[in-house]
Amino acid sequence: MNNNIVMLYCLFMAYAMGSSAQQYTPITIDKAIELALQQDPSMLLADLKVSQNDKLSLAGVPNQSTQIFLSGDEFNFEGISGVQSLNIQQTFNMPKVSQSYKNYYKAQMAKSSHLKVLTRKDIVRNVELAYFRLVITKKELALSTETETIYGAFYNRSKEAYESGESNKLSFVSSQTLLKKARLNIDHASHELEIAREIFNMWLGQESNYDVETIGDPILQNMDFDEAKINPHLSMYQYEREIIQKNIEMQKSRLLPKLNTGLKLQSVNGDLLYFGYQIGVNVPLFRGAYNQKLEAARVSLDIVGAERKIKEREINRKTLKLKSHLKHLLEKIDFYDIELLPSINEQVTLQKEAYQLGEGSYVEYMMSIESYNNLKTERLEMIEDFYINSIELKYWTEVK
Repeated sequence: MNNNIVMLYCLFMAYAMGSSAQQYTPITIDKAIELALQQDPSMLLADLKVSQNDKLSLAGVPNQSTQIFLSGDEFNFEGISGVQSLNIQQTFNMPKVSQSYKNYYKAQMAKSSHLKVLTRKDIVRNVELAYFRLVITKKELALSTETETIYGAFYNRSKEAYESGESNKLSFVSSQTLLKKARLNIDHASHELEIAREIFNMWLGQESNYDVETIGDPILQNMDFDEAKINPHLSMYQYEREIIQKNIEMQKSRLLPKLNTGLKLQSVNGDLLYFGYQIGVNVPLFRGAYNQKLEAARVSLDIVGAERKIKEREINRKTLKLKSHLKHLLEKIDFYDIELLPSINEQVTLQKEAYQLGEGSYVEYMMSIESYNNLKTERLEMIEDFYINSIELKYWTEVK
């Protein structure tokens, strides 16, 4: 009775999974990346920052507000007398000041543009990880289903042998336990598949309803990238240096004299208006604080240079480790494909024939099946590890 319930439950889960899978549209990884880039808010934020600094670079620095005020000197309170004035004053920056501000914002814009490049790399990496994680979970489910089929056949054979008196109950109970375990693994693999598919679709948009395309055995090969070009993660420090240099120029421009102009319209003792003007310069006399800030800014250039060297060493260590690990994984996968899996598969076949002829024990047959399934699971785990580390290596070394 319990076996029938378990079987019905598995059939129901398989039907539900099949119905759910039909609701999803297969999509290639290139198309998935394209959709993610179109809808991800971080790309919109990067565009807005570029646009903001572009507008600031066109504006430069505005002059100070124009001052308009009235003044008067009264000498006779019984009639119109004295001096009444309308004053207009304006302070102008030197042209170099505005240009220094424009250059500073242009440097900020260049940095924002490069941040957009790095943001795109982040999204591509995350989508690729989600995509291949979904690929692997589908293969895990297929492997679990294949294992369940094998254990199901083993269970049926053991049940027939037990009911006919050809074997004892131990063989039958052992095969029944293996079948239950296999069905539990199918349930777990189905759960992982749904989570992986949900995460994948989250990267493509809230309303997306996609699945990965059906692919065969993955192509495994060493990834070789051109590292002679400037790494995008390191070139960010060059943009930082440029911003600091433009900021120094901007600070220096503040020490330039400012042109102070004024226009005055006067009425004396009620007579017609008289015209007056003033012109002068504003010169900063106490420059100690400014000079200290400039020195601190120059030290910032050295700080950025040191940070770049630290980051470069970190990337070199990371990529060296990734390449070594990927090479080792390829060697292990090849060994599994060429040596281990064919050998254990032949062993399973021989043990099955011996068991069916009554010349071998169920324990030997069961252990050979377990070993074969464990090796296939280990191989799939290594392939997933290879994918994850390949994507990580591309993220740190690819130049686009």
